[in-house]
Amino acid sequence: MGAAKQPTTKRWTKPQYRKEVEKWLRDYPYLKESIEDREMIDLFPSCVPVYGEENFGGGGGFSSSTSSTERYGIKRAERWEKQLWVRRIEKALDALDPDERGVIEKTYFDGLPQVIVCSQLKISEATCRRIKARAINKLALILNLK
Repeated sequence: MGAAKQPTTKRWTKPQYRKEVEKWLRDYPYLKESIEDREMIDLFPSCVPVYGEENFGGGGGFSSSTSSTERYGIKRAERWEKQLWVRRIEKALDALDPDERGVIEKTYFDGLPQVIVCSQLKISEATCRRIKARAINKLALILNLK
């Protein structure tokens, strides 16, 4: 008889939704800062439409260059998308329990290591991991990432 096959153990990997939630949580402070800094800039951009011959490619089609108005519109759309995500994340954070929110804020916004988060909140590391996992699951559901 042949040797018994050893069962292969599969290492645990983070689910994709968890990676996405963690990415948004890490990016949140920077997204918020970027939209706050840009609010006063571009209030009254230069929106001068250009209708000269250079914008028409001779054959009746438009050229590939964009006008300042189009560039401004693209910037506004990108900023609007960032604002939308900031609001969605803030609304999702409001739905968390105080313990869950504390772990998330200290871990992702303050950038503290888990050991320090646990000592500040006076909880064990296992409890901290459970609270964080529960919070990320809630956030994934609220943000439609799960």
